Amino acid sequence: MARQNQNAPWLVQGWAMVYANGCGIAGNFAKGEFYAVGIGPNGMRWGNLDTSWCVVLGQRFQRPNNTACQAGEVSIPFQRFQVTDEQFVWTLNFTGNAGSRPIGRPVDIGTPTQIGR
Repeated sequence: MARQNQNAPWLVQGWAMVYANGCGIAGNFAKGEFYAVGIGPNGMRWGNLDTSWCVVLGQRFQRPNNTACQAGEVSIPFQRFQVTDEQFVWTLNFTGNAGSRPIGRPVDIGTPTQIGR
């Protein structure tokens, strides 16, 4: 969840496909606060449990930040980030079951390793 610029409304969108040993671009967003989560095969999840947002699992989506989930959406936890630089890179490492937290139903979106800004 982020804003395109400081005056734009908050948007929740997904998903940026990233493969093992690869890098993916999540989008161009305003500096400052944004929220992200990484989900891999079998429900692996990366990110702290800072807040939750409604998403559509298993397909691309973009929606305004509403407080209630709509039909076909589920609420999942996101990590809060504060970005002051021109580019932000989030490296996601997979080391087996250590640190894995399954959520919802498994969604095969590849094995993420980095999400860039």
